Amino acid sequence: MNAPFGPKRPVQLELDAELVARAEALGANLSRTVEAALAAHLAAATAREAAPEARAADHARFTAAVIERHGHWGEEFRTL
Repeated sequence: MNAPFGPKRPVQLELDAELVARAEALGANLSRTVEAALAAHLAAATAREAAPEARAADHARFTAAVIERHGHWGEEFRTL
């Protein structure tokens, strides 16, 4: 089942023996499990790298929409 991940290559990992034993007892495919966890970790890291710009853009759009709908919060008190 290579569909979501692409070509494979052998790697050597050192994992906690107890965790491996528990995973094997549950019948988990260790390669697929580590592959999925690594993919999720990389996706989260990529999202964190892009997050400041994306959050700033989202905030600007949200603020503009609120102001367009409701006006500025202090508009009723403005004297200029």
